[in-house]
Parts: sequence; structure tokens; C-alpha cells
Amino acid sequence: MSASNRPTFKPCTLRVTAKFIAVVDFQRVLEETRAGKDLKGTFDSFMKDRQVLLELEQQEIQGIRNDLVNQGSVLSDAARQQREEMFQRRVRDYQSKEAALSRELQEKQNDLMSGFRADVERVVSSIAEERNFSIVIQRGDNTSTLYHRSQLDISDDIIQKMDDDVS
Repeated sequence: MSASNRPTFKPCTLRVTAKFIAVVDFQRVLEETRAGKDLKGTFDSFMKDRQVLLELEQQEIQGIRNDLVNQGSVLSDAARQQREEMFQRRVRDYQSKEAALSRELQEKQNDLMSGFRADVERVVSSIAEERNFSIVIQRGDNTSTLYHRSQLDISDDIIQKMDDDVS
């Protein structure tokens, strides 16, 4: 294709008016709203209850290990082997319980967060409709928002409305 036959492209500019854009810091909303604090308290309590059970089992395993080390030289080979097998079985059981707890905690966190996220989205939609925003962008870590003017941040309004809705 010769230079004269090539299509020419004119630059296209997209002009977006800032008043139709808003930004919300979801992490800040989570940390500062009553609902977010309640969620954190619920999750922390759930986690602590389960960790206590794991810690008790860990102490039992440590006791078995200490007994095995302290009494290992006076036990018969068969008795020592039996206790070592019991110790190894308890360690495997503990590791399985630890993995199950990790999955359970992740599921609980996901359940709690999905409800909270739905509440935030409802409030964001309400404010966006009231103020005629075309788009609301999430800012914070792990988002693609690199920069925004502070005037675009409606996080304070989201926090206020969520707390007012709870009252």
C-alpha cells in the first residue's frame, strides 16, 4: 500500500467532565463505618474461638513430643515406635485441622465481606443517582486508580450515609 493510499487517523479526544466521576476508598469505608467495625469484630471473634482450639491441640502435641524425648531412652522399642506413630498421627491431624480452619476462615470472611460490599454498593448507587455521577471508581491498594483529585472522593459521604442508615 502506498503512502497516498493509507488511511489517515485523526486523534480522537474524549473529554469527561469531572463532576460525573466519583471515587470511593472501600478500605476506608470498611475501617470507619459502624458496619465495617462490627464485621471486623465478628470475624475476629470467630477467628479467636477457632484458634484457641488449635492452640490447645498444639499444646497437647508438644506435650506428647516432650514425653517422647524425655522417656524415649527408657521405653522399649515397640513402645517408643507406638508413641512416635501416635505423635506423627496427631501432627497430621493437627495439620489437617489447621488447613480446614484456614478454609473456614476464608469462607467466613468472604461471606461477611459479600454482605458488606452489597451494602456499600447500595449506598454508592444511591449517592451516585442523587448526584448524577456517571461512574464511581474504587481507589486504594490493588486497584487501577493511580491518581484522583481529592474533591472526587465521596468516601466521607458513604461512611456518613451507611452510619445514618444503621441508626
